[in-house]
Amino acid sequence: MLKLAMAVVFVLCVAAPSRSEVLAQAAHGFTITHQAEIPGSPQSAYESFVAIGAWWDMAHSYGGKAAAMRLDPKPGGTWQETLENGGFVTHMTVTQAVPGSRLVMSGGLGPLGQMGVSATMTVTFSKTPTGTSVRLDYAVGGFDPDGFTQLAKAVDSVLAAQMQRFSKQTMQ
Repeated sequence: MLKLAMAVVFVLCVAAPSRSEVLAQAAHGFTITHQAEIPGSPQSAYESFVAIGAWWDMAHSYGGKAAAMRLDPKPGGTWQETLENGGFVTHMTVTQAVPGSRLVMSGGLGPLGQMGVSATMTVTFSKTPTGTSVRLDYAVGGFDPDGFTQLAKAVDSVLAAQMQRFSKQTMQ
């Protein structure tokens, strides 16, 4: 009985569901947010997030290999994917890194990268009584003939799935 009670407490403490939301959407862009509660310190959550190749879904990569992704949180650093035959994709550029606290990157993910949009992803790591709250905000602005109606939903869906993968990875 004690083991069952401890298991329930563990699940309630570390397996809090992630939350996602399209915060704002207009003809010129959108802002989405995703939040997850994970075990461990903000520093360990930050380090796990930076190890993006360990948790990113290969279905949302150019080369089909998530392990080919690297995020280098330093001045001039990038979130880059290595492709076959010496190719590469720079997904985002790191503009601010405060280990254990905040990571800010600029760039358009997926189809946004070819649209000439301006986009910023801010990931914050905050200590909570049961671990760390990780919040990902992604703001995109520019032009889309469809007014971003379909893209906002698609990006929200992809990032929600990625945050769930990240959360599961940090719980292992």
